[in-house]
Amino acid sequence: MLSELIDIAERRNPQTHLSWEQARQNALAVGVSESALAPQITATLLAGGRRTVTSMPNFLTPKGYMAANAAAAFPEIQLSYLLFDFGHTRATIDNAKALSIASNFDFTQTHQKLFMDVINAYYNHEASVADYEAAEESVRNTRLLQVSAESRYAHGEATVVDVTLARSNATTAVFQQDQKRSAEHSSRYALLQAMGLPPDTNLSVASSRDTHLPQQIPGDVSRLMRASLERRPDILSDLYKMDAATAATRAAQRAMLPKLEFNANVQAYIGEQKVYGYTQTAPASRVAQPNGTVAVQLSWPLFQGGLMRNQLRQAQSRERAQRANLDKDVLAAEQQVANARDALETSLSSVHSAAIARDAAQNAFKAAATSYAAGVGNLTDATQAQTQLAQATSAYAVSHARALMNAAALAFATGELTSAAGMEVFGDDNN
Repeated sequence: MLSELIDIAERRNPQTHLSWEQARQNALAVGVSESALAPQITATLLAGGRRTVTSMPNFLTPKGYMAANAAAAFPEIQLSYLLFDFGHTRATIDNAKALSIASNFDFTQTHQKLFMDVINAYYNHEASVADYEAAEESVRNTRLLQVSAESRYAHGEATVVDVTLARSNATTAVFQQDQKRSAEHSSRYALLQAMGLPPDTNLSVASSRDTHLPQQIPGDVSRLMRASLERRPDILSDLYKMDAATAATRAAQRAMLPKLEFNANVQAYIGEQKVYGYTQTAPASRVAQPNGTVAVQLSWPLFQGGLMRNQLRQAQSRERAQRANLDKDVLAAEQQVANARDALETSLSSVHSAAIARDAAQNAFKAAATSYAAGVGNLTDATQAQTQLAQATSAYAVSHARALMNAAALAFATGELTSAAGMEVFGDDNN
């Protein structure tokens, strides 16, 4: 089943893992930006010792110097809390949230592209298999004509030219079959690659020949284009990236305004000092006293060499660029929908014509082969009928696979390709 192949691809293809980690990183970035609104508490500890030697007059100390050994520890807890910044932090949070939502749509877009890659590879493989089977049938048909030519020659009803030509046609058919087998192997490897599997994987793939095709396409182009803009994850991602760019511009503007913070710290001095060098040695002095600070800090960047002004200009430029990118993607999406719809409509007509041509070629070959075997026809007509049958059978297989791919392409263009389930309900009454 195609849905099972897509499920394997979602689990094995590294692109989905990469997209998921990118979405996860953007979600974590929201938490990082929101932490700026919470109080920031930091604990620090500074500890160490010091020895200081100072020269002294001899009448003060017999050694001529004074030495002091000190050891101290400074534990401290600092509190910082943002009170007001004219919306700079809030704009930064809005930017992170918009980018997180956009990355979720990018993740969906990655999945849909993976769906399309697997679907195209699958139907290309199906077309190659059908083409190879048509080549096998061509080998059987040319050998049938060879047997008829040899039988008629044995009875004196055909010439050696007929036998030679029939054998040559049979050999050519075998050569063409080998070429088709090589193409089938290549398409199989491409399918395995799209699924994220090594080329030596033993995979059994169900046929899509009973898959039904629609007889007509519902809705006009304008309606499909409008609907696609509401559903396509790449367009929705662009919209949220536009919101993120707007929020980034707002954050750059607010960064140029004052910021008010509340700061406090509590610190303790725990230490001991002993002085040597005097005539009498004094006992060590010990201190263990707290101290602290409470302050409200107002900071306003007045001049930074144009740094913030240029950062604002950069943000405004990115916003304009994202708006242009959104307009570009909207035009591309509308064009994609129109092209996909026309391609599907054309391919459905091609399948119908190819089915009629295949049935006619089958009847023509049966009649020509029967007539030649009965001695009332010639080998040239039978060979031509066999060639036309091989071409018609191959054309039908390719057109049927192409129609299914175009149906998937239209679902992808309109943003409806969320799984393979919707691609397994199409059918063609001419099968």
